[in-house]
Amino acid sequence: MPTALYLLEPAADGMAWAPFEGVRPIADLRAGVPRLRERWAAALDLPVRAILSATLSEFRDIDEPAVQAMAPVAGPAIVALSAFAVSGTPIELQAGTQRLTADGQTVAWLVPAGE
Repeated sequence: MPTALYLLEPAADGMAWAPFEGVRPIADLRAGVPRLRERWAAALDLPVRAILSATLSEFRDIDEPAVQAMAPVAGPAIVALSAFAVSGTPIELQAGTQRLTADGQTVAWLVPAGE
Protein backbone atom coordinates (compact mmCIF):
# COMPACT_ATOMS: atom_id res chain seq x y z
CA MET A 1 0.00 0.00 0.00
CA PRO A 2 1.21 3.53 -0.71
CA THR A 3 2.68 5.39 2.23
CA ALA A 4 3.03 8.86 0.76
CA LEU A 5 1.13 11.25 -1.46
CA TYR A 6 2.79 13.65 -3.90
CA LEU A 7 0.79 16.33 -5.70
CA LEU A 8 1.83 17.25 -9.23
CA GLU A 9 1.34 20.89 -10.15
CA PRO A 10 0.06 21.59 -13.68
CA ALA A 11 2.37 22.93 -16.35
CA ALA A 12 1.94 26.62 -17.08
CA ASP A 13 -1.12 26.96 -19.31
CA GLY A 14 -1.81 30.64 -19.59
CA MET A 15 -4.90 32.09 -17.99
CA ALA A 16 -6.52 28.90 -16.65
CA TRP A 17 -5.24 29.50 -13.10
CA ALA A 18 -4.60 33.26 -13.25
CA PRO A 19 -3.78 35.16 -11.12
CA PHE A 20 -2.43 32.34 -8.92
CA GLU A 21 -0.33 30.43 -11.45
CA GLY A 22 3.36 30.84 -10.76
CA VAL A 23 2.70 32.56 -7.42
CA ARG A 24 1.57 29.72 -5.13
CA PRO A 25 0.81 26.03 -5.64
CA ILE A 26 -2.57 25.22 -7.16
CA ALA A 27 -2.76 22.50 -4.48
CA ASP A 28 -3.00 25.27 -1.88
CA LEU A 29 -6.11 26.82 -3.45
CA ARG A 30 -9.47 26.11 -1.89
CA ALA A 31 -12.19 24.08 -3.60
CA GLY A 32 -15.10 24.89 -1.34
CA VAL A 33 -13.78 24.98 2.22
CA PRO A 34 -10.85 22.52 2.06
CA ARG A 35 -7.72 23.10 0.02
CA LEU A 36 -7.19 20.80 -2.94
CA ARG A 37 -4.29 19.11 -1.14
CA GLU A 38 -6.47 18.55 1.92
CA ARG A 39 -9.10 16.86 -0.26
CA TRP A 40 -6.51 14.46 -1.71
CA ALA A 41 -5.05 13.69 1.72
CA ALA A 42 -8.51 12.95 3.14
CA ALA A 43 -9.61 10.84 0.18
CA LEU A 44 -6.50 8.66 0.27
CA ASP A 45 -5.87 8.87 4.03
CA LEU A 46 -2.25 9.76 3.34
CA PRO A 47 -0.11 12.72 4.32
CA VAL A 48 1.06 14.96 1.49
CA ARG A 49 4.82 14.42 1.40
CA ALA A 50 5.52 17.16 -1.15
CA ILE A 51 4.12 19.21 -3.99
CA LEU A 52 6.05 18.71 -7.24
CA SER A 53 6.41 21.76 -9.45
CA ALA A 54 8.57 22.78 -12.38
CA THR A 55 8.32 26.46 -11.46
CA LEU A 56 7.57 26.86 -7.74
CA SER A 57 10.39 24.91 -6.06
CA GLU A 58 11.36 28.02 -4.08
CA PHE A 59 7.86 28.50 -2.63
CA ARG A 60 7.63 28.21 1.16
CA ASP A 61 4.66 28.69 3.46
CA ILE A 62 4.20 27.89 7.13
CA ASP A 63 1.46 25.27 6.82
CA GLU A 64 2.25 24.02 3.31
CA PRO A 65 4.07 20.78 2.47
CA ALA A 66 7.44 21.33 0.82
CA VAL A 67 7.38 22.32 -2.84
CA GLN A 68 10.04 20.33 -4.69
CA ALA A 69 11.41 20.47 -8.20
CA MET A 70 10.10 17.78 -10.53
CA ALA A 71 11.96 14.53 -9.87
CA PRO A 72 11.24 10.81 -9.76
CA VAL A 73 9.22 9.70 -6.74
CA ALA A 74 10.28 6.70 -4.63
CA GLY A 75 7.46 4.27 -3.97
CA PRO A 76 5.31 3.09 -2.52
CA ALA A 77 3.50 6.36 -3.18
CA ILE A 78 0.73 7.99 -5.11
CA VAL A 79 1.28 10.94 -7.44
CA ALA A 80 -1.92 12.94 -7.97
CA LEU A 81 -2.79 15.97 -10.07
CA SER A 82 -3.09 18.86 -7.64
CA ALA A 83 -5.45 20.72 -9.97
CA PHE A 84 -8.06 17.94 -9.82
CA ALA A 85 -10.65 18.56 -7.08
CA VAL A 86 -11.27 15.09 -5.70
CA SER A 87 -14.41 14.93 -3.55
CA GLY A 88 -12.52 14.05 -0.37
CA THR A 89 -14.67 10.95 0.10
CA PRO A 90 -12.44 8.01 1.10
CA ILE A 91 -11.04 6.09 -1.87
CA GLU A 92 -10.36 2.42 -1.27
CA LEU A 93 -7.57 1.17 -3.48
CA GLN A 94 -8.18 -2.35 -4.71
CA ALA A 95 -5.27 -4.77 -5.13
CA GLY A 96 -3.66 -4.21 -8.50
CA THR A 97 -4.86 -0.61 -8.86
CA GLN A 98 -2.32 1.33 -10.90
CA ARG A 99 -4.14 4.58 -11.58
CA LEU A 100 -7.23 6.57 -10.68
CA THR A 101 -9.28 8.09 -13.47
CA ALA A 102 -12.07 10.62 -13.86
CA ASP A 103 -13.98 10.91 -17.13
CA GLY A 104 -11.36 8.73 -18.82
CA GLN A 105 -8.39 10.86 -17.75
CA THR A 106 -5.73 9.73 -15.29
CA VAL A 107 -5.77 11.95 -12.18
CA ALA A 108 -3.46 9.85 -9.97
CA TRP A 109 -1.14 6.90 -10.34
CA LEU A 110 0.61 4.54 -7.98
CA VAL A 111 4.38 4.27 -7.78
CA PRO A 112 5.22 0.76 -6.54
CA ALA A 113 7.91 0.08 -3.95
CA GLY A 114 11.38 -0.06 -5.43
CA GLU A 115 10.70 2.50 -8.15
